[in-house]
Amino acid sequence: CLNPKDHLSTQLQREGRWRDCAELVSEWNKDPSRGIFLELGANIGACTLEMLLLTSARIVAFEPSPVNLFHLTRSLSLAATRAANDDIASRVVVFPIGAGDASSRSTMFNEKGNFGDSRIGTQTAELAAAAAASHRQFDGISQNID
Repeated sequence: CLNPKDHLSTQLQREGRWRDCAELVSEWNKDPSRGIFLELGANIGACTLEMLLLTSARIVAFEPSPVNLFHLTRSLSLAATRAANDDIASRVVVFPIGAGDASSRSTMFNEKGNFGDSRIGTQTAELAAAAAASHRQFDGISQNID
């Protein structure tokens, strides 16, 4: 499920995959006995889906952005529905929160047109200057995972 107004989605439509995902799959398949693939910031799920479809990995994904979370979970749902078995749905868990070294409530800033370029916490001076015109802001929760 692609976001028509997003840089990553445009690249997926043009190239068929996100450039970083192939290396993740290749590295995982060198030692498929690994336990869990932890994805912090799953975005819309490009690499999550490749890992599910091309490896035996069990995946724990975190995605705090409501916009990205919609596209991620929709893509996973479509993939699970189309799969011949329940393997896909049983190998992935998605948490709709950020992950960090402490529990907190933070603001997430998303760059307009590039939802993968998100920042949690305070805006940089550059982001603050462009916030009104070119950034979206979401409130979110971060959970300590150690």
